Amino acid sequence: MIGQKKQKIIAVGLALTLGTLGIHRFYLGQKSMGVSYLLASCTIIGLPIVLSIAVVDCIGLIVLPHREFERRYNPQLMVGKA
Repeated sequence: MIGQKKQKIIAVGLALTLGTLGIHRFYLGQKSMGVSYLLASCTIIGLPIVLSIAVVDCIGLIVLPHREFERRYNPQLMVGKA
């Protein structure tokens, strides 16, 4: 996904549907976080914890203003914009 524009709606959808596996983190370019979610979801104790965190991630992405999403996850598009 390097160099491609990341879309907020896709990130929210991935967090909502595959959040416990960390797929939304991989999509957003946060590979180490994605691996952490994936590994934690493989354990009985980690699964409910990761599920809770994925729900919080989903809500956080929903309420994140579009401009802030662009600044965080599409910095290559913000060049020259103040």
